[in-house]
Amino acid sequence: MCLEAIDFKLDAWPYVMKWYDNFKRKHPDLWEIAASGMREISYFEKHPPVSDMDHPIHPVRKSA
Repeated sequence: MCLEAIDFKLDAWPYVMKWYDNFKRKHPDLWEIAASGMREISYFEKHPPVSDMDHPIHPVRKSA
């Protein structure tokens, strides 16, 4: 489910894609629970919380 949140395509694995689609269709109640979590994962994947990041190679702020 996390893979769908980051737009990972399962086209290369047709049996996995079939199983996944079947799960979503047969268990909509469980899918709805997972869907809210996937929306959060999708948001954080696109907008990572980096305001407190102290990374030596990719600094958030340049030091003077």
